[in-house]
Amino acid sequence: MFKKLLELEQKIFSAPYKWLVKKGIVTVLATSKRIYQTLEDLYENKYEEPYGGNPNFPGDYDVELHKNKIVTDLIEPGSTFKIVTMAAALENNIELTDEYNVEGPYNFHNIKMIEDSEPHSVLNVKEILAYSSNIGTIKIAESLGKKSIYNQAREFGFGVKTGFDPSTEAVGIFRDPSKWSLSSMYSIPMGYEISSTPLQIAMAYASIANGGFLLKPYIVEKIEKHDDTIIKNQRNTKKRVLSQSNAEKLKSMLSHTVDQGSGKSAAISCLLYTSDAADEEDSVDLGGRRI
Repeated sequence: MFKKLLELEQKIFSAPYKWLVKKGIVTVLATSKRIYQTLEDLYENKYEEPYGGNPNFPGDYDVELHKNKIVTDLIEPGSTFKIVTMAAALENNIELTDEYNVEGPYNFHNIKMIEDSEPHSVLNVKEILAYSSNIGTIKIAESLGKKSIYNQAREFGFGVKTGFDPSTEAVGIFRDPSKWSLSSMYSIPMGYEISSTPLQIAMAYASIANGGFLLKPYIVEKIEKHDDTIIKNQRNTKKRVLSQSNAEKLKSMLSHTVDQGSGKSAAISCLLYTSDAADEEDSVDLGGRRI
């Protein structure tokens, strides 16, 4: 597993050179003791001095690196937010096989002409996510209504602190539906007019991998004295935000997106996607996938 994580790390750090991006944030959520220990080993073997300097001497490196960017920085989720519309659709009994006309351009109430990066004529719900169809996502969101989209987003934790670090954590911007304009119904389902932390996005996706449960993230599980007396124990608080069956459907949809859809370039050979066929002895969950 350690070797596979090193391979994953190499792919992550080669991405900026391939896509010419200035910066990025990687968030790995350990959902088992085994992956947690492996990540510890990875850190101890490769990062003796994080941030390019000893954190005990913060003056030795850039002040920008003092921040924990996964909770302090706000970004627009963009297409990663499309899981909200898909989850709301499943919770409202829309079937994966239901089809929508996605032929573009789509005239949204004479406000904006919506187009997809990859044109299609008709797609079902599973394919709409797989090909990241803006037109399909907006049409599903319109059929559900803004209250349904808002409620599902809040269930996933958007506009709410995760509780990871209350003192520095940003809450993000996610307005009440009463403050949405007509144009919000095409912007918000596509992940605009909203801001969130990278951790909020990661936790929303992790809730799908966790069978529909949104968990509270933490780093230190417990604090013990030398005699093994526990001083502080982290409570594993969780909240159901999606039914088990719909979480499984959405997991399947996300896997299909990377296997057959527009997310092929995000596939990592050393990882297998979460599925019932995965070998429990040789695999662990990693952000919705299995190693």
